[in-house]
Amino acid sequence: MQKTARFKISLALLACGILVACASSQEEKKGKQIGMPNPASAYCISQKGKLVLRQDAQGNEVGYCTLKNGQVVEEWDFFRQSQKELAH
Repeated sequence: MQKTARFKISLALLACGILVACASSQEEKKGKQIGMPNPASAYCISQKGKLVLRQDAQGNEVGYCTLKNGQVVEEWDFFRQSQKELAH
């Protein structure tokens, strides 16, 4: 085989190797969650509450926590109140 033919084959194999190495699988894209959960939502759930998301008049999404006793509170108000109790 001539040097030119070997070079072309080597170059083609190298290009294929680079393409395979750069490809990412769908599993890698789905797998890992970035960041951390919303602390107010996590607190609601940890207190056995049920989290409900609603839109306010301006179209913003607001989380509400329905407690075991049926009381509905805004999730951040509920979370902040728990932090005040811990500070005292």
